[in-house]
Amino acid sequence: AVVSTQSTGEMIRMVKHWRNGILWKDQFHRPSSLLLSLLVIGAHEGLVKEGISNLLITPESLLHRLTDMIQRKQEVRLEWGTFYNETTRSMFPMKKCPVVRNPANPSD
Repeated sequence: AVVSTQSTGEMIRMVKHWRNGILWKDQFHRPSSLLLSLLVIGAHEGLVKEGISNLLITPESLLHRLTDMIQRKQEVRLEWGTFYNETTRSMFPMKKCPVVRNPANPSD
């Protein structure tokens, strides 16, 4: 699924702005831009898998999905199989959730 909707880009910018406006305990607790982007993309893809058209995905629906994912963080598993196969997954096992794999670098 191609994720290039305006709503997704807006949501990525919005969650980064939210992140930048918080005084984090330390750098370790501050979510990276990559993590936030992957979570928003995962939220978008989840809506598409449920049959919602790209044209009907709004920033509000993305925010709702994203907050739901964060609230259920122990169940989050985001992987993009296009960029790695079962051999790659076995090289970098991640059986416990939450899991968010970087599609460009599954060992990341």
